[in-house]
Amino acid sequence: MAAGALAGVLAGTATAALAVTEFSKGISAGSYPRGITAGPDGNLWFTEPSADRVGRITPAGVVTEFSAGISPGSYPSRIIASPDGNLWFTESIGDRIGRITPAGVVTEFSAGIGPSSYPNGIAAGPDGNLWFTESIGDRVGRITPAGVVTEFSMGIPTRSYADSIAAGPDGNLWFTEFGANQIARITPAGVVTEFSAGITVGSEPVGITTGADGNLWFTEAHSDVIGRITPAGVVTEFSPGISPGAYPSGIALGPDGNLWFTEVRADQVGRITPAGVVTEFSITAGSSPDGIAAGPDGSIWFTEPNVGKVGRISNQPPVVVGIGVKPPGVKSPGVKRPRLRSPTLSGFYLSPRSFAAAKRAVGARQRAGATVRFRLDRAARTTFSVQRALVGHYRGHFCQAPTRPKRHERRCVRYVGVRGHFSRSGRAGSNRFQFTGWIGGHRLAPGLYRLIAVPATGALTGPAAHASFRIKR
Repeated sequence: MAAGALAGVLAGTATAALAVTEFSKGISAGSYPRGITAGPDGNLWFTEPSADRVGRITPAGVVTEFSAGISPGSYPSRIIASPDGNLWFTESIGDRIGRITPAGVVTEFSAGIGPSSYPNGIAAGPDGNLWFTESIGDRVGRITPAGVVTEFSMGIPTRSYADSIAAGPDGNLWFTEFGANQIARITPAGVVTEFSAGITVGSEPVGITTGADGNLWFTEAHSDVIGRITPAGVVTEFSPGISPGAYPSGIALGPDGNLWFTEVRADQVGRITPAGVVTEFSITAGSSPDGIAAGPDGSIWFTEPNVGKVGRISNQPPVVVGIGVKPPGVKSPGVKRPRLRSPTLSGFYLSPRSFAAAKRAVGARQRAGATVRFRLDRAARTTFSVQRALVGHYRGHFCQAPTRPKRHERRCVRYVGVRGHFSRSGRAGSNRFQFTGWIGGHRLAPGLYRLIAVPATGALTGPAAHASFRIKR
């Protein structure tokens, strides 16, 4: 087992020593591990968006990756264990929900999910179904174990950017609205209520989970705050002990009854007691921890996207002493870290918009293809994928693959993911590159397409953008 081990000891307390261990062996390079959850098989399961994989890691750190059945360019994002004994995950760019068995068999569901909706957070509901957010579609979706999807949009404002979702202690689902700066509650019947009173303006709520105290706890990334909201909607915020510019993101209930959360910019994992006392644990610099979950082994597990690792905090004996824990009330030394926002991509288009694909994917003096142009509000790495426009027929409000059309069914355009994706590093301001009309080692056939772009810096993923184009004969 190749694991980088870092550890620290709680000073001045009666708490047992906590060890931080990191695992990278078996994780594909550049896969960008993100969501993580405890599985029904006693292992941890995590998503690898940039590799279109789902990974499984044993408590001992042995990793197995699964890619069969996951559509290329789908960008698996968040993952959760379901009462049906399987794991369910969102495919943000592919506009799908995936299901993977403990044996690694994948089934994907897309029917009923609106195009370009960007499924993001996912949770098991009290009704036996899976509930997920659609960040760009401004909706919350419900999918049954059989794969039947229902979407709810009433009561959710435009550009609210619904992010994480969790089952509440009151039998409802609760989710964060990153863009609207609110916490929302949705009943199993689809009735939405939003809460903003008591939440710092511009704080950008991200992660959410249910605590042992019967309340919901959530992260406020932009204000370096952990919030607590009662089922009645009363909010209390806690900030002492959280490093300035830490950007709290994922949050989970630990086996110790405390809440554990990741700090993307500070490269730390935090712990907050129900009374609001915070302790921070340092990990590898530049790792940008994101997803977090309690493991079946009694440890806290988290993903480190920037360094391609999965980390574990446990009460096992430390391996190396020195990097680790800051007791409550101890401030971080050094310069203040800047506050972060997710990167934004704009001005996205291809020129010309109608072009012939190059005869080969790469090579000098290519005359075919198009120039892709876009602007970034900060330096970011952008992942690009392609969807093909195909004829469909409306089934209710959704455009689905045509079967035998009925007279009352209207035609529509539906988008289907094309195998493959690629990434480009971009600077703040104007960017451009040559797109040859090839992706995933294949030349695009003549037809209508759109190029999907998702910018990211560390664990911070910005909204997706798309630009249409045509491949000529």
